[in-house]
Amino acid sequence: MNLFQAANTNRNFFLGIEKDKLKLKLNHNYYYQCQGLLHICNLPWIDFIVRTTDPYQLHVETIYKDNTLWESWIPKLKAFYCKVLLPELACPRHRKIPGIREPGVWFEDTTKPSVSKRTVTCRKKTTSRTKSTFTVTQKISTVTSDRKTARRAASSKTKFVGRQIKHKWKLCIDSENTEWYTGYVTSLLSGVDGNSNAVYEVLYDNDDESYMIDHLVEDFKEGSVQFLDL
Repeated sequence: MNLFQAANTNRNFFLGIEKDKLKLKLNHNYYYQCQGLLHICNLPWIDFIVRTTDPYQLHVETIYKDNTLWESWIPKLKAFYCKVLLPELACPRHRKIPGIREPGVWFEDTTKPSVSKRTVTCRKKTTSRTKSTFTVTQKISTVTSDRKTARRAASSKTKFVGRQIKHKWKLCIDSENTEWYTGYVTSLLSGVDGNSNAVYEVLYDNDDESYMIDHLVEDFKEGSVQFLDL
């Protein structure tokens, strides 16, 4: 299978086709990594290269710096560094009790944006429970109030934040046909990571908007959520 065939048949493939040409998808993690490299190294552009051996194929694409996209990331990057990375760098708890710090809720949207219901015609959960799927506004601001890290014993609960998952959905309401969708659990919106009442923000591959999922832990226990980063 060549790159064009992969782009046409695999919805999760990182390359798409525009005007009969291969192009890196702007919502793929590879594109985000390229933008991170461009801004950290202060480069105007880099070449993104894909090479296959069977059949032999070479794709070279120039990726230019996107300052607008980077600036939209800065609040979230600063919040993650100050609330998660910096405390662990200053006082590591690796291999100590209560263990390495968990991210938890490390950012808040102080503007309280409205959460609008997203229309999903043929993408429903396989369980009989009625669940609503919402979009989450991606504008994120830095946490303004310091939160004390609760001391607790090392927990055996499964953690979801930052994990790559595979989630099973029904294709239509009145059909038993299901399909697995891959994506990332980007953040914890409320509750404690691993608890049944936790609410997560999930960004599925090839989706422009994220979902607010309040039944991820239950789905994991029922087998309709699997981890891909094990």
